[in-house]
Amino acid sequence: MALETHVLWVRRTEKIIPSVTKFRRGRPQRIKLTNISDRTVYFTAHDNIAVLVPSGDLPRGDGYVRQDSKKYRDWQVLAYEGCRDRELFQHECELFEQWSAAQPPSVERPNYPEPHGIMARPPEDPLVTSADRFTCAERWEQIMKEHERLEDWHASRVTIGDPVVVQLSESSSDGETSTSRGVNTAIEDPCRHSHVLRSTMKVV
Repeated sequence: MALETHVLWVRRTEKIIPSVTKFRRGRPQRIKLTNISDRTVYFTAHDNIAVLVPSGDLPRGDGYVRQDSKKYRDWQVLAYEGCRDRELFQHECELFEQWSAAQPPSVERPNYPEPHGIMARPPEDPLVTSADRFTCAERWEQIMKEHERLEDWHASRVTIGDPVVVQLSESSSDGETSTSRGVNTAIEDPCRHSHVLRSTMKVV
């Protein structure tokens, strides 16, 4: 029977998965059966697990797939998982863990002391407490003090400056001696660099 005109179809059972393991010039020559169960399974020679079907025809029976199908590739994954020796695999895992533990760390790992409680912040002098640690009430008190200080500073700028002398001369009809009265007045312009205006007014 020529494989150029026929196609290989295989099927699996609940416990046995077939795998084509040997080829000759691209033609399958040997089929391996893998037991994926935990117990011993017997497979008779009269059971059809692989058939050659003419190209364009379908095999008689259910469960057959072609070798180039996705379902066949999924079966091979299960077969590979089932053919591993679990004891050997466990031993390999233990050896790998031992080898990993003996390797140096890729980054430095400093040793930190094990905490035994919550650390308390040391008491601080209230005079050296930073402004960002004030409470809302303390900040408001600081703002009010600064506001009062600015008001006192503005009030202190209006001071008694040099006197302004105003002389009043009065002439009486009966020839009495004229009297002079001096009035001291402090005038200061706060908007012009505190220049004191000095002037003398004479009223006759």
